[in-house]
Amino acid sequence: MFDIENASRSGGVSTNGLEQIVGSGAGRWRASLGGIYVRTNAQVLAWRAFRLSLRGRTGTVLVSPFDGKRVNWPKDAYGRALHPGFTRRRHLDGTIYEDPEIPTESEVNATFAAAAARRATTVQIAVSQGEAIKAGQYLSPSEGRLHVVVGVINSTTFSIEPPLRDAVTLGQAVNFTRPTCEMRLMDDGSGGLDLQLARTGMVSMDFVESV
Repeated sequence: MFDIENASRSGGVSTNGLEQIVGSGAGRWRASLGGIYVRTNAQVLAWRAFRLSLRGRTGTVLVSPFDGKRVNWPKDAYGRALHPGFTRRRHLDGTIYEDPEIPTESEVNATFAAAAARRATTVQIAVSQGEAIKAGQYLSPSEGRLHVVVGVINSTTFSIEPPLRDAVTLGQAVNFTRPTCEMRLMDDGSGGLDLQLARTGMVSMDFVESV
């Protein structure tokens, strides 16, 4: 689950029953990952090392929305979406001929068609390979910076939230296939692993954006 918290502010309901609400402009991403099974000894050790390496809320980690089913993948002449599950030759995994995670024919090639300042909420993006951008898609102007398209103004102009964390330049690449957000734990105790019979368990983690 990914959501933007702290998006609005209110002073509460007044004595006449009216309430004034304004956009805070300080929204940040919050993410919850739940139902993560930890079954084997290797998984227990890996999870323990990962969680403790964060040193509570001091460390950060790149978190992905895991939204590959809704990416604007390119399509072939028959209208088939060329997602990596279709184009990767998995029988070559582990060989010198192994395909990359996202083969060339699956890449969504997109760049900013105009520069935009920090805190901008309208951007221009040109797609040279891939389907048209749709409202609701995640994107990353750079690693660790996550935004979502909330409105399609025209074929190259889009409204996004939250506002840009950093200025972008003309021609800068936009990542639609594997966007990420740099985040830290919501609290030090998040992600604790309670093993049943000292063997298996299930964990959940809550994150907030590191801005």
